[in-house]
Amino acid sequence: MSSQFHSEVLSTISPDQCIENIFGLVATAAGKTIDSKMCALWLIDEDRKTLKLRITRGIADRCLYNQSLSIGQGIQGTVAMTKAPMSVTNLSEDSPHAVHQTAATADPASLLSVPMMTEDQLIGVIDFYTPQPHKFTERDKHVLSVVADAAARAIANTESMIKSPVIREELESRKLIEQAKAILVTHRGLNGAGAHRWIQERSMATQKSAREVAAAVLLTEETPLSVPF
Repeated sequence: MSSQFHSEVLSTISPDQCIENIFGLVATAAGKTIDSKMCALWLIDEDRKTLKLRITRGIADRCLYNQSLSIGQGIQGTVAMTKAPMSVTNLSEDSPHAVHQTAATADPASLLSVPMMTEDQLIGVIDFYTPQPHKFTERDKHVLSVVADAAARAIANTESMIKSPVIREELESRKLIEQAKAILVTHRGLNGAGAHRWIQERSMATQKSAREVAAAVLLTEETPLSVPF
């Protein structure tokens, strides 16, 4: 399989890209259900004790990004703990929540927060916001819970695939090569394409894999031309 094909495949299974694509479908479904694509995705950490905001749509993500909540903290943390939806019809009248106050720069008025489940396993929480006060119906909660669970299964499947030995090895190789290219750009004054070509040419000349060449460049970071083969 060619390195170009490897790169094309890996670009389609990057964890962040997969999650972004899945979340785009979630936002589309929300738009059809509650006429709003304002959403936020929280995923549970491996320690199972913390929710971390991963991506937003239609909200000031520059304000929300990288926030985290403990399980049981705030609305999202409570949803994660109880594994049941919660809604707020008017956020401005609700008791203060730091996340809501931060999100207020995008003027969300109402919130429906639902758990993301795969069978009995919690994957995270999705927030659905509306720009105007909205009383979420049981149908809203049911439909968006189904959407959230479908997203949870898709993300879980993606993570399982990313953890496979073959994929992990390829992703690690790609990371090494990108790091080596950055070193070559810095020390040789090459552009990205030139650095990539340098690695390919050295790979062909030495009958070593691009990953081996990249690893050698990293070992000789101060003088990347002194690759030992």
